[in-house]
Amino acid sequence: MNSITPSAYKEWRARPLPGHNQGMARRAVWLGIAALAVVSRFCYLDVVWVEEGYPLAAAAEMLRGKALFRDIWFDKPPLFPLLYLMTGAQAGWPLRLFGAAFAVLAAWTAARAARAFGGGEEEQLWAAGLTAFGFTFYVHSAVLALTPDLLAVPLQFAAVGAAAAGSPFAAGLLCGAALCLNVKAAFFLAACLLWQWRAPLRLMGGFALPVLACAAWLAGSGALTACWEQVWLWGAAYARAPLADQPWLEFARRTLNWAGFHAALLVAAAVAVWRRRDHRLLAWVLISLAAVALGMRFFPRYYFHLLPPLALLAARGFALLPRRRALALALLLLVPAARFGPRYLAVARGEPWTDLAMFESSKQAA
Repeated sequence: MNSITPSAYKEWRARPLPGHNQGMARRAVWLGIAALAVVSRFCYLDVVWVEEGYPLAAAAEMLRGKALFRDIWFDKPPLFPLLYLMTGAQAGWPLRLFGAAFAVLAAWTAARAARAFGGGEEEQLWAAGLTAFGFTFYVHSAVLALTPDLLAVPLQFAAVGAAAAGSPFAAGLLCGAALCLNVKAAFFLAACLLWQWRAPLRLMGGFALPVLACAAWLAGSGALTACWEQVWLWGAAYARAPLADQPWLEFARRTLNWAGFHAALLVAAAVAVWRRRDHRLLAWVLISLAAVALGMRFFPRYYFHLLPPLALLAARGFALLPRRRALALALLLLVPAARFGPRYLAVARGEPWTDLAMFESSKQAA
């Protein structure tokens, strides 16, 4: 009976999967991502989070002919309620279907960004899967409500991916579009400069185009001054008033809590940093952490600024590890899955939950 030597086994183990098996794995991952996005969102079919009610109301008023900022007070950037117009300003299945499609889009941009950073097929699938996982198994109000922080995630993936791929103008365009959605997108521009510091003019030129186009649209509707007051001046005043008495201690506490639920990604990211030593990716993480800290209000949704760099680093780390070790490390994902997964089924069954008490009382009052 022939025996297999350790070196022969390692050589066999390192061989890539045949093409048809790779295709099957790719299809299985993307079908799983789509199923996870749809099922998780539709468990909340009849729920409207307060973070969703605000832009839904603004979008409904816009459909009635009112101008944003001029006729409607709104303290978020203009692209935010415009995206809710894509649902017809309707809650229920249009909003949840839009949310599921958005989660798949975020996973796709993660895969494209991993490719831009030189990642192979396995790394791209890890990036997509980890992003979809992060969009599901965390605080439900943060992952389900389409807020500016969540909506900016695909743009951050795409912008920094374009910068890494050598397209500064495209990266700037994406950063400018993101600024019309989330004021913290200025940090995306700083991250892009890590790769395109030799081409700042092309980067800034791309950035200026969507910002100027948005300003022209607002000026045409007589809302530019009102937008400046409501979004930027009011937002600055909001950021100067932290909720906690000791905001830096609160920042440390909440960041550690977040890190505990993302331990698998952090360990895999550490592997990537140690093996490849690309300190620009690590600097991107620190820039994103600064975006979280801006304003000293540490709501769970703010931590989505960390997901793009962390997911890409973690995907690289998982791809670099031997398969058994990667799967063993992935077992840490069971912690957030066990913590946040069962609540989806409980809500779908109509079980009472204190987080939805205000929504239920408002629905009864209406």
